[in-house]
Amino acid sequence: MSGNDINLASGSVTTTGGDGAATGSGTVACQPGWLHSVQLDYAGTAPGTTDVTLTQTASPTALLTVTDSATDATYYPRATCVNTSATAITDSHTPLWVHGSVAVAVAGCNALAPAVTVYITTRG
Repeated sequence: MSGNDINLASGSVTTTGGDGAATGSGTVACQPGWLHSVQLDYAGTAPGTTDVTLTQTASPTALLTVTDSATDATYYPRATCVNTSATAITDSHTPLWVHGSVAVAVAGCNALAPAVTVYITTRG
């Protein structure tokens, strides 16, 4: 993979349970690379109480959490930089490294198949 490669991975999550309380989970198999963007495409009947959380499966690294939304959107998650004393540097951001599968958890939704489709773009 060269430094200019762009990789797209996607996966859908089906939810089960009652209205506003349905949950589901899935996995998106990503190519290793720097996280460029995450697009969330909700089912047309997903409620505005839907929560979506993306976490790397190989580590506890949280990539994105979107709460109380059912609006299709593209996100560009970044990490805050720190100095050599591990103190956050104000208004600084650096890309996140994705090194494998990403777990997707959905909560607060209705029972839908699929409730949300996730598209993850990484760059080599």
